[in-house]
Amino acid sequence: MTEAEREFLSLVIGHRVREQRKTRNLSQAELATGVGSQSMISLIESGRQLPLPDVLRVIAVRLEDEVLKSYAESLENNTIADFNVTSHNEEDLKSILVNHRGRWQPAHERIASQLCHHYYYTRHFEQVDELCHLIIHHVHRPGPKAEAYFYLGSSLLYQNRYSEAERWLKQAETLADLLSDQMKGKLNYNLGYAYSYLDIQVLAVWYASQAVDIFHRMNDFVSQGTALALLGAIQTRLGRLEEAKQTLTTSYDIVHRWGFKVADESRVHITLAEVCSLLGDVEEAKHNISLAIDSVDELDYLCKAEISRIKVYLAMKQGNLSEARENVKPGIRAALEAHDVHTLAQLYLLHVKLLDDVDEKIAEAKKAFDLTEGQNHHILRALSAECMANILEQRDGFTEESRIYMQAALDAYRTYVHKNSMFTNLIDNVPVYDSYFVENDVNPVESL
Repeated sequence: MTEAEREFLSLVIGHRVREQRKTRNLSQAELATGVGSQSMISLIESGRQLPLPDVLRVIAVRLEDEVLKSYAESLENNTIADFNVTSHNEEDLKSILVNHRGRWQPAHERIASQLCHHYYYTRHFEQVDELCHLIIHHVHRPGPKAEAYFYLGSSLLYQNRYSEAERWLKQAETLADLLSDQMKGKLNYNLGYAYSYLDIQVLAVWYASQAVDIFHRMNDFVSQGTALALLGAIQTRLGRLEEAKQTLTTSYDIVHRWGFKVADESRVHITLAEVCSLLGDVEEAKHNISLAIDSVDELDYLCKAEISRIKVYLAMKQGNLSEARENVKPGIRAALEAHDVHTLAQLYLLHVKLLDDVDEKIAEAKKAFDLTEGQNHHILRALSAECMANILEQRDGFTEESRIYMQAALDAYRTYVHKNSMFTNLIDNVPVYDSYFVENDVNPVESL
């Protein structure tokens, strides 16, 4: 057992002994009776002394605690190297950190690192947030800080808090040389994913490409295939369809050979279906949708919503509006379950095309418009505003309300171009069409 392992286990065991003793209303002297001295118990509880296996076993029996018994067995069998965070000790470990008032020792850093890893991969993101802020506050070494930034940003990404996630992931990027290659690859993948949702596709494609390269150098084929799937999805958004098809096909070939998570396989087929439909290959698109349906998990509502969206699009492309109507509402329900604004807004807009009643059309378009407010889905925001303006003009003629929606559409288009093109400086320095709002001191969003 190394000194670091001894220090780590001393803290864990000491904390457990103290908490269990207090739970049973025993004094240190009472617990020490027949085992040793009160001072020995005090040293154990403070983490300054690692008890012998026989002593710990007696304490465990007296406290009727199975976890302490397992620690005694680990000490006796010298299996401390297998000691990990589990559902049995995670609360103890977290309590050690939260209740510690002094300077953190290396053992505290190790506990925090293991807990972050455990909570992140068990999807307990509130705990990840809390632990990462503890690490950032208590730890001064850059290595643990870099990992904390990564875990914090990545957990925020899972919670769809993309702007916050980008902030912390960029902090991790400044210390990327201190991360393992695996974590570097994941960092670039997560930044690519974040920027794709922040609608900064130029950065998204760059980071996704970096992730592909890192995983390729590591011979981590599964992660490389997953990164290629992300890259293909971003290329699709950019309209680089032939590149996207090749990237996605390579992704599927790599990971199908080396092992695929079901959700990833479904999403690759969905994106391939969209690419094929945009390229005019309807039969290939239908084939990929069929494969996606076969592989989708029953509780993966996002994939189900995306499958419905592509089926609606294909049916509309072939003029089969009844089939499109059959698929749009299940898609909307699945997107609502998935809490995915991007897919839900698209389905609302597709539904507009399938409705006959003007008021119903306006209601669906308004849902898409309201849904994208304050989001980074600029093209969807623009399309929903333009859709509202168009329907209102058809019903009422050119009115102030329709003009407000057209300005909102123009603002959203301009924001997208500002983020994703070389014309940023030009946009900032030339006169633009906003005379109606300047003259009337109107904020287009507030006026709606």
